[in-house]
Amino acid sequence: MGRGKTYICKHCNKKVDVLLGVGFAFPDVYQEKVADICDGKYGEEWQHLYQSEEFVAVNAETYLYLCRKCGHWETGSSMDLYVPKDTDSIRNKQYGVKTVGEWGKIPCVFGSDLKMDYNLLKGYNHKCPKCEEVMDCKDSEAAIDVYDLKCNECGNIMEDGEIILWD
Repeated sequence: MGRGKTYICKHCNKKVDVLLGVGFAFPDVYQEKVADICDGKYGEEWQHLYQSEEFVAVNAETYLYLCRKCGHWETGSSMDLYVPKDTDSIRNKQYGVKTVGEWGKIPCVFGSDLKMDYNLLKGYNHKCPKCEEVMDCKDSEAAIDVYDLKCNECGNIMEDGEIILWD
């Protein structure tokens, strides 16, 4: 289940729902991110790293990213890549009616599994679309309660709205 909050800019009336974490569609989101990596959307390095070892996993959970330089923010999947601590145990892990080995791939990996069963292979740097600086990842759903977000349209601080528990 994900957590979010509605933000409203009183200056330009922009309303934004900030949704973090995962929802029921996460297995599909995970497979879309894997397909994007394999298709080269995240660059040749990510494509090569993903294919470099058996059962590489991607962190497809949604986080808040803030730019220290210009204040722009956005949400997006982490895209960090991970390798199994123990390839044999991952190969034998059951996903539905088959094991990972029988599937020939990992159908989906949640953040809790990444923490327990994987080591970081390489972290993905999210770049600010406005100024090209590397953005800071606020890797907790609590991030929406801690940071004052500026309106990406006019630059004024947005006001907190309702808390959203999604999926």
